[in-house]
Formats: sequence, structure tokens, C-alpha cells
Amino acid sequence: MLRPAAIPFLFFLLLPGIAAADATAPPLIAERLSLMKDVAIYKAERDIPVEDLAREAVVLDAVVKAAAEHGLVPETTRAFFQAQIDAAKHIQACWIGRWSSGEARPAQGADLVEVIRPELLRLGNAIVAAIAVDIREGRSAGSEAFHDIVVAECLSGDASAAMARALGEIALQ
Repeated sequence: MLRPAAIPFLFFLLLPGIAAADATAPPLIAERLSLMKDVAIYKAERDIPVEDLAREAVVLDAVVKAAAEHGLVPETTRAFFQAQIDAAKHIQACWIGRWSSGEARPAQGADLVEVIRPELLRLGNAIVAAIAVDIREGRSAGSEAFHDIVVAECLSGDASAAMARALGEIALQ
């Protein structure tokens, strides 16, 4: 389920005249990763594996297309999103591991298909657009500030570093 703290941020992105591209990439990346606990709840409730390679392929294909539309090198953008997917899987596995070890799992999460995936797709598109704007405006999205902004419970330092590194390697065509 979307957390109350996320609602003002999402509302800001939906205001008339405010495009997702007006936001810098790191806050959008953090927002996307914040949904992984809900993904983990959904998967744990239904005993679904964390890894879904078919779904990853769909997401990465969409990213390659969006990258080209925004003037980004598709391969570098794909590499970043793969790092983000790997981080997301790590976060999900961490939560499921905690619950398997006895930590109380929230009773119910948002529906993956009807609620979470559409939001993940929206955020993915917004991230690609924001990366293009960040690069064009000379903002280094893969900078030190990345680690201060992109924070999520269960996000490992290695996964964060891999995302920052891949984000810093995205280039314009």
C-alpha cells in the first residue's frame, strides 16, 4: 500500500503544469524503491518468488524504448534499471527473510497487478524523463547526494553503490 508520506510527493507530480521531468531522478528512484515492501507483502502472501525474469524483461524493454524517446543511450539506461531491479529484489528478499524469521508481516499490502505495477511503470517513465533532464541541466544524478536521497529500509550499501555507479554512466545519444 502507498504510505501516507508518499501521497504529498505523488500529488506534487500530478499537479497541473508539473511534469515528472521537472523532478530530479534520485527522489523518484527512492519513491520507486519504497514500494518494494508492498511488493514483498504481496509475494509473501501468495508464496510467489521474488525473481520474475519475464516481468523484468517487460520492464527493461519498456526502459530501452523510453530511453531512446528521451535521447538517452538505451544500453546505459538499461544497465541502470537492471541495477535498480537488482536492488528491488534484494529489498524484497530482505523483507521476506525478516518475516520468515519471526518479524510480524503487515496483514495486507496493495494489489501488485492493479495498484503497485501501474505505479512502478509510472515511476519508471518519470525516472527516465528526469534522468534526461538532469543530464541536460548538468546535474550529476549519480553523485554523492544520491546516497543521501535514495534511502530505503533493506537497501544494501552495495546495491546503492551499483545504482549510483550505473546512474552516473547514463549518457545522452
